[in-house]
Amino acid sequence: SDNISYYYKPTADLSLGQYSLKLKGEDENANASAETTIKFTVKEKSKTTIAMDAGWNLISLPFQPSNPAINSVIPETHPADLVMAYDNANQVWLVSRRSASTGLFEGDVAVMTSTTAYFVRSSNFSPLSLLRPPLATSAAAPPPPPAIDVVVGWNLVPVVSNSVPLPTEVASDTYFGTLGTNWLKAMTYNPLTRTWQSVTRGVVAY
Repeated sequence: SDNISYYYKPTADLSLGQYSLKLKGEDENANASAETTIKFTVKEKSKTTIAMDAGWNLISLPFQPSNPAINSVIPETHPADLVMAYDNANQVWLVSRRSASTGLFEGDVAVMTSTTAYFVRSSNFSPLSLLRPPLATSAAAPPPPPAIDVVVGWNLVPVVSNSVPLPTEVASDTYFGTLGTNWLKAMTYNPLTRTWQSVTRGVVAY
């Protein structure tokens, strides 16, 4: 009746499986509630997949990975062998290649984050699979919304979203809304036809 909320945190991560949590409350006057049992199941967290085609793919990470190292985002077993990013401020390309001797990526692109878009070359249609990091309940402050720096001229930008599940498309006027009327045109790359497609004020494919 005092509207106090309680938070219970296990001392260790729960293993996969089924659990029963029994609850019973009692106040200072020894007024006790009936015992309540809550059953729940801890399942393996599903991964987010990014579709890939054979050849060049223009992709972005929908969220910040827990380990942004390029060789963690793209594992050694994945057929991708070349990654390129564009430095908007300096207008230069950054390139990393998979080493023939180590099987790991080496070069300018050391990390892959959600604030950058990437060209990734693959030899087949194997998707990239990413695990969304858990929410930090003990963080000192909530995370800020994603922000992407752009400069005058062409910029290579990702498409990020706070929505869960991820949207299949987002209105371009909404996505580029903070630019007002300063954005003129956007383009997306189609890996199947290997062509650029114009995106004006309407919808940006996610």
